Amino acid sequence: MCAHGGPDHYVAEIAARLLNVLAPGVCALQGTAGIGKSTLACWLVNDSYVRQTFPGGIAWLQFGQDAHVPGLQAELHNFLEAAAAERASATSSRLLTAGQLQDTVRTLVVLDDVWTEDH
Repeated sequence: MCAHGGPDHYVAEIAARLLNVLAPGVCALQGTAGIGKSTLACWLVNDSYVRQTFPGGIAWLQFGQDAHVPGLQAELHNFLEAAAAERASATSSRLLTAGQLQDTVRTLVVLDDVWTEDH
């Protein structure tokens, strides 16, 4: 993903906003290409407090101009299923589905390099 380290005050401000979302929600970084949105998001997901707050894991999906959305959806589905299986094996022999995981465990999904609303 990225190298660790960065401007702590920006990371702290964005983390506070992200962590204030009690229900499933959206926190977006928008701006002109090249200003550091992806780098800032990377620092954020490497923050230990943020990682602890999302015990369901952190999925990073890289879009780009020519994103293949069905492939990215499959990648997210596979991530959620793997996280559910890992969590289930750690807590019991019962396998959780991705839907059950979403209902019980906070998971952070980062959509990086999204060019259009169609994505």
